[in-house]
Amino acid sequence: GYSQKQYTYFNNLNLNGASTVCSVIQDKSGFIWIGTENGLYSYDGYHCFSHNDVKGLCNGRIHSIVVYGDNI
Repeated sequence: GYSQKQYTYFNNLNLNGASTVCSVIQDKSGFIWIGTENGLYSYDGYHCFSHNDVKGLCNGRIHSIVVYGDNI
């Protein structure tokens, strides 16, 4: 038969400077990557990190994320 997973709780994350999540993906090392209306963030299971100050990345809206090999 059909089995439905029951969640016991969710943790809300604070993404400083962002309020709208547009995309989420997990890479092979387990990091969660979050595309927002204010750029790219990552989550290591404990803390959120903004990647908007990394050279070459903008703080614009990230609609989708793709993991391709070792690249995001």
